[in-house]
Amino acid sequence: QKSIADQAIEYRFYTMAYNEGTGTDGQTQYWSLKNADGSISWSKAPDGVPDKTEYLKQIHRMMWMPYQAQAYYATGDEKYVKSIIEVYDDYLKRYPVPSGKGSGNAWTGLQVSQRLIGWLDVLPLIITSQSVTPQWLAKMVVYVHDSIQSMRQTWYTPATSNIYFAQVQALIQNAIFFPEYVDAQEWFEEGVGLVTSQLSDQFNSDGVQNELDASYHLGVVSNFESIQNFAVANGRLASFPADYRSEER
Repeated sequence: QKSIADQAIEYRFYTMAYNEGTGTDGQTQYWSLKNADGSISWSKAPDGVPDKTEYLKQIHRMMWMPYQAQAYYATGDEKYVKSIIEVYDDYLKRYPVPSGKGSGNAWTGLQVSQRLIGWLDVLPLIITSQSVTPQWLAKMVVYVHDSIQSMRQTWYTPATSNIYFAQVQALIQNAIFFPEYVDAQEWFEEGVGLVTSQLSDQFNSDGVQNELDASYHLGVVSNFESIQNFAVANGRLASFPADYRSEER
């Protein structure tokens, strides 16, 4: 939605379950994270947010950026790409990739995997922007690589959870998307092995996702489908086990 993209320029960042109300334009209005000095408040939720802990986790997932990339692709307006660059530059300064295991909202749980998966939706749409310089792109390529390496040292537990499988999805899709990385083949082979085990680990014998939540069940099934579609689009499905490929459409 264009409203999500426009609000993000003003540091009103989209989250799935939290908003301030309805704006004067009739659109959902998201909470402002702009400090008095104009900086972004990444670690403090606004007054009035009902669940500050979950809200801040969602902020670190940067779910608004694909909408900004789509808005740029549709309009050609560089303001959306400039916003993406500005926000990511600020984020990398505040939350550099840890050299070992990550911690806090920035480097645990769904946060890393969602940023990495979302970036695959962002980059193809903004790559031709005049605002995307070779220097900035190189910085982001390093950031993605190092984020994946950090995530591999901080796998979520238990391995039967939807969060763990989202990390597996991020690993394998980035391995496919960035074959130039020296670690890409290692990531890919690791990811294929994990997808194979997750076919059974994620579900009870009756076929229901083991966390017994309908939204998690649908999300995990969607993740499996996304991985398959991504592999098909990039000619890599043959590397997956036969029982995973049997439902290819």
